[in-house]
Amino acid sequence: MAKVLRMTFQNAQGRTVSINLQDPVDPLDAADVSACMDKVVIGNIFSTSGGDIIAKLKAETIETSVETVVDYT
Repeated sequence: MAKVLRMTFQNAQGRTVSINLQDPVDPLDAADVSACMDKVVIGNIFSTSGGDIIAKLKAETIETSVETVVDYT
């Protein structure tokens, strides 16, 4: 199963922006994730088409699994 940490922010135009990190550490510490998100907002380190990232909205983990039905390789 693949796991992703999705951090969602709001940009200056009010649109949402997500940053996905593959294979986060387990278990995740909410305080560490929040501090990381604060650095993204305060540091203004990412450029978006809707302007600066101005607020953190949420962080969530997403797990997916793949089941091959047919493989012709």
